[in-house]
Formats: sequence, C-alpha cells, structure tokens
Amino acid sequence: MATHTVNILNFKFDPDEVSIAPGDSVTWTNQDTDVHTATSTPGANFEIKTGLINPGEDASVTFDKVSSGEVADYFCEVHPGMTAKVIVS
Repeated sequence: MATHTVNILNFKFDPDEVSIAPGDSVTWTNQDTDVHTATSTPGANFEIKTGLINPGEDASVTFDKVSSGEVADYFCEVHPGMTAKVIVS
C-alpha cells in the first residue's frame, strides 16, 4: 500500500488528479495561509472527508473500500472553486 501526497498551496490542489490503487492512502498537506478541506462531491463513487486542515497541518484518508475504475471528484468546502480528483486504477 502506497501513500500519495497532495499539496495545498495558492488555493490549489497539487496535483489536481492523483491515481491510486485500492488500499492506498492520500495525504493532503496544507502549505497555504488559510484552512482547507478535501471533501468528495455529491454522487462521487467513494467518500473523501478530511475535515478542516489548518495551515501547516495535513490530513490522510485510506481508501481500503474502493475498487479499480472508481473516481471521486472533490473540492474544498471553504473555497468551493478548489477542485481535484482521485482515480482508482
């Protein structure tokens, strides 16, 4: 199982698309000056919900109940214009 990192900087998720395998984890690291979240959009194949991530902190989600081919778009609840995607391959 691997861990993938998504940096949050300048009000963007970087990378804005991450490919994972079932059982992998994603860690969102907030390098910005404001709080952010990573939250799956309604109707996504699986749930992403980090809660608030303060500046200088990170939050991780392990995707152990996902299947290959599933995709989840996500956004920041505080800044809805921030969007990205997790793809299970």
